[in-house]
Amino acid sequence: MSRFSGRLSLMMIILCTGIVSSQLRSTFTYEEKPVLEWSDFTGEIPANARHMASANTGLGYEVVNANIDNITKPEIQVNAIFYASLSWKKELPSYSEPLLQHEQLHFLITELHARKLRKAYSYYRPVKNVKQEVDYIYRKFENDRLKMQAAYDRETGHGNDKNKQRDWEIFVNSELFKL
Repeated sequence: MSRFSGRLSLMMIILCTGIVSSQLRSTFTYEEKPVLEWSDFTGEIPANARHMASANTGLGYEVVNANIDNITKPEIQVNAIFYASLSWKKELPSYSEPLLQHEQLHFLITELHARKLRKAYSYYRPVKNVKQEVDYIYRKFENDRLKMQAAYDRETGHGNDKNKQRDWEIFVNSELFKL
């Protein structure tokens, strides 16, 4: 093999690896990719899975110290995160669009709580222990998010009750519009 073909092969491997790794990205934020596709669901199907699909989402935050007028103030960045490698789908028929919309709303519910958490942090002023205080606020919104996710699945029958599904879509979108 010539030096040129060896380098070309190496470049092709690196290029292909980059393409594959970007396609199999394990997480992304709502800001990066707000609309889900079935190809985003890359996780293993649990052996005891009772449903056709599951979107795994969560709230993430990061505390960054910002120096404003020579005063160090915490700046808190919040994201709604989709965990592709923990989200899964069974073999789906071609008419599975309503199920994808149901899973999409799970991501939107997480984004709704990310916006609420951002708003709460915008009013936050450190008192004593920034890490504990920020985490306390986060836990309140995370618990609210989990309760809403459970209520959504319960009330819509995991998306099977089309009327309740539509009611939830209207509710969540109107709440997002307010923030």
